Amino acid sequence: MDAIFSSVLPAALFCIVGLVVHRWLQYIHARNMLKPMPGEEGRLVPLLNVFDNLQKVNRFAAKERSVAFFNMRDYYRRQYEDKGIFYLWMALDGGPIIHVYRPDLIEEVLKSPHFGVKSIGYDALHCWLGKGLLTSNGAQWKSQRRMLTPSFHIAILKQYEKTMNEHSLRVTKKILEDSDGRGMKNIELSEWATDCTMAVLLETVMGLDTHLADGQHEIDAFASREYINALNETASLHTTRYANPLFKFSFIYEMSSEGKRYSKAVSKLHAFSKKVIDKKINEFRKDPTGMQPRVGKKQSFLDMLVAMHLQGEQISVKEMLEQTATFMFAGHDTTGWAIAWILYQLGIHLDVQTKLHVELDRVFNGNRERHTSSDDLKQLQYLDCVIKECQRMYGSVPFVSRRCTADGAKIGQFRIPKNATVTLAFHWLHRHPAGFDEPNRFNPDRFLPNNSHGRHSYAFIPFSAGPRNCIGQRFALQEMKITLVNILRSLRVRCRGSLEDIELAGELILRAKNGLYVDFEKR
Repeated sequence: MDAIFSSVLPAALFCIVGLVVHRWLQYIHARNMLKPMPGEEGRLVPLLNVFDNLQKVNRFAAKERSVAFFNMRDYYRRQYEDKGIFYLWMALDGGPIIHVYRPDLIEEVLKSPHFGVKSIGYDALHCWLGKGLLTSNGAQWKSQRRMLTPSFHIAILKQYEKTMNEHSLRVTKKILEDSDGRGMKNIELSEWATDCTMAVLLETVMGLDTHLADGQHEIDAFASREYINALNETASLHTTRYANPLFKFSFIYEMSSEGKRYSKAVSKLHAFSKKVIDKKINEFRKDPTGMQPRVGKKQSFLDMLVAMHLQGEQISVKEMLEQTATFMFAGHDTTGWAIAWILYQLGIHLDVQTKLHVELDRVFNGNRERHTSSDDLKQLQYLDCVIKECQRMYGSVPFVSRRCTADGAKIGQFRIPKNATVTLAFHWLHRHPAGFDEPNRFNPDRFLPNNSHGRHSYAFIPFSAGPRNCIGQRFALQEMKITLVNILRSLRVRCRGSLEDIELAGELILRAKNGLYVDFEKR
């Protein structure tokens, strides 16, 4: 036994040393390649980058690590504004994160075949979202995209108008019926808006009725408030994982208190989705006619997936779980925060809100109760401008990341090492002077047709661009517009603070860490 051990040990040590040397040589190669690019050059010993990163985050003191992480990156962005690109050694795999935020450079990345794969940071989402449309790559992603695209056809979206109207009018009516006015004061917009978008998604994605006539729901409180809380906690913990370099090692993260909270939140999300999927499968097995589209019958996203599953198409229960998890997260949080940011900005820019009220009164002739139709939305040109300007200033998705698949692939004049993380910083792109004059001034008129000529086509891409753009962007825009129209026909909004006082947390979603508080007034 001693002889075997003595012969195996040197071989094991040799392999370990060889692996360490190999990784170090890869690191030095990447470090040398990135030297011409603006950024913080890594230490000669990669482990020292870990301690540097912890010091960098701590330098931007904030109660929440996600706020400090966002502030730190924003500091470097301002340092290299004209270049539109910089790098930091902060990826979960110990490699560089290259931040890109100038329109021409963003275009290069989105059009290049070398940056079409999601970054390693998305691997950490697999235990939550699996390999759904957001996290998958290559042939698997192409197959999913092709399969799911018909679910967002304009005819399908029209079916959802009624649901979107019912929920947004219901929350508006609840505010208007408040007898003493207290229910109109000090409202936190993000919680209020995401409750509304969650209700819409529970019907349109999951096929659940959230407002039965007798007041009883098909779902309990877990599906509304606790489900949203679990989603928020999962997204927040995923982002703050980046701020602790030690958490790139999954076994360390899983043993940490944050990792245990993350696993618990994910388990809650999966348990709920699995329960709904099993219920739908049993319903359709008992009554197969329910799978058939009929005139006047509202068909949910899950209805379509379960029908494909039962009719023998290549989608398993596990894949249905992944796709519904993906769309519940992407659909509720992004749209809910988008609506919240828009209303908050309108509560600050009261002149813009007044102009929007004039347009709404003209199109609806003062009627504040009828449903908003797609024909109505086509007439609301100024609403389009307002939504775009609000998305430009505070878009709900601040960053997406890709991985470089070819060593030496170029972005502008800079060469990128293989497997480097490339972050497309939409939050900074939309405020870059190369795309917009006076980029920090709120001005919806900049999006009027006569004022948009000559603007770089990649200066404003709130739903990304290229083949991996947001598949649900028409759904999201329709929900945003219908919700805003139904609220603003009856209510005026005023802010309780200022944008300068807000602590931004650039997580998977751009959040205001302390919330967005407003007062509503009857018009």
